[in-house]
Amino acid sequence: MVAKRAKKSKQKRIKNLSNVANDEYQRVYEQLTACKLPIDEDLLETYARAWDRHREAEENIRKDGLVTTVPLRDNHGAKIGTKEVANPHVVIAQRSESLILRLRKQMGLTAQRLTHARTAKAALAERTAEERERDAEWDSLLKEIAVESENERSGRPFRWELIRNEKGEPLCHRKVWD
Repeated sequence: MVAKRAKKSKQKRIKNLSNVANDEYQRVYEQLTACKLPIDEDLLETYARAWDRHREAEENIRKDGLVTTVPLRDNHGAKIGTKEVANPHVVIAQRSESLILRLRKQMGLTAQRLTHARTAKAALAERTAEERERDAEWDSLLKEIAVESENERSGRPFRWELIRNEKGEPLCHRKVWD
């Protein structure tokens, strides 16, 4: 049920998120799906919002620098000079970055897990035709064993069949269900 609800949310846009935050939501949703991790939509929405705040704060820091100049005013509001202060966006960026890291860990998106998921996906893609054929043979054998077990439980009659190698020499017997 969770997966169906999550698929619906993948196709909708979250109303109270910016376009950039929605894109990040979708990107992380796909990572969670690829890693076969459970999806907590509220946690993911909070993550996307924090990511958007961090991105915006970093843009402001790039534009204004780490230190910004503010006007000094007298008691009557007249400008009497300027003063350099730390850019308030630095604090916003630090806090949102800390929140992002905590949320990623809560969602299970650690670097180790993502690396493992990428490695496993690459390993599956690189399997040779011979390996796929061998796996298919094993799957076929396992199906035969399952059928044989079912036939034995049901009490169906069988006969023994002699199995020979390429040279025609007897190797073993197997059950053949009538």
